[in-house]
Amino acid sequence: MLHRPYEIHEVRGYRLLDPDASFERLGPWDQPCDRFRATLTCVDWPIDVPLAVRPGERHLPGRIETVGGQWVRSIEILERAPCEEPIWPPLEGDHEVENLRFAITLEEPLPPAFIPYRQHPYREGELPFYEILERLLAEQSVRLSGVHESANWWAFGVYQIGSCGFAVARADARVTHFGSLFGWDDWIWAHERGLLTGPMDLVIESVVDLEASIALLEEMRIGRPADNRDRLANPPATYARAVNWRHIRNLRHESEGAFEWRLAPAPL
Repeated sequence: MLHRPYEIHEVRGYRLLDPDASFERLGPWDQPCDRFRATLTCVDWPIDVPLAVRPGERHLPGRIETVGGQWVRSIEILERAPCEEPIWPPLEGDHEVENLRFAITLEEPLPPAFIPYRQHPYREGELPFYEILERLLAEQSVRLSGVHESANWWAFGVYQIGSCGFAVARADARVTHFGSLFGWDDWIWAHERGLLTGPMDLVIESVVDLEASIALLEEMRIGRPADNRDRLANPPATYARAVNWRHIRNLRHESEGAFEWRLAPAPL
């Protein structure tokens, strides 16, 4: 049983200094759960302001309507304590800044965050998913609701500037980081093809549109247009160590209609 924050949900309201709250699932993460615990940093929060709004009620700023898409049934305040951490930028005037800790009960339980080994069974010798997860949660929060399961790795999303997540090898917990330049599905697609481990050879097997192919290779900064015209006239054409993660969008979204291609490991 893991009692740690597992996902960040936005909480709307002008009275909240920190617009995000970490909701801790009070129960096994791999079973349905209707009770959560959270802490918010609040400014001048009056005791008589209700925290929850029921379905059908008029929304007011400062109220929590849902967690993970489910309506909140009740909120129980567990503790109010002064916030000891410095606030930046500083607030003008005199304000009471508190950490408000509370328990939330939902109208309907949330489904399990993630159940591993549904697509690819556990293999003897690899690290158990639970052990990998414990290592990750010791350092940061991850999005268990969006885990991608592969035969050789797990991919976890995060809420972090400059990164949408990372992949963790099932054999040895080696981490491959994703960036934020492309979408989550693009990074998964690229990692499945080896584009995140280093440069790879691009093999153009057939040309659909010569001019579009030359223009796309120029955009990708691969070869020179005059040389590419000659090479593409008689495919296949191999460009050694020519592509990496920077070419994700070109290969996945822009190559269709220009050329058919495959990737090959680049010789060391």
